[in-house]
Amino acid sequence: MIIGTGVNLPYRLFRMPKFNSERNPNCELVVDGGVRHDNVEELVQEGVDGIVVSSAIFKHPEGITAGVKTFRKVLDSFEYRS
Repeated sequence: MIIGTGVNLPYRLFRMPKFNSERNPNCELVVDGGVRHDNVEELVQEGVDGIVVSSAIFKHPEGITAGVKTFRKVLDSFEYRS
């Protein structure tokens, strides 16, 4: 299942892991849209299985390479749940 984040991210996303586990435990939850370096940790902590990152990298003010480095630094800075 893919969720476009938009403006209702907290409402839509934070109820989805429970919804998925009750209805289809094999369903993976992927967020596409609105994923930024300042919200990705929260998304992972809420139980998403995957993220799609595009604008945060490709529209980075210092270029694509800087976007990748910024995002990689953020991902490396927090612990993943197992």
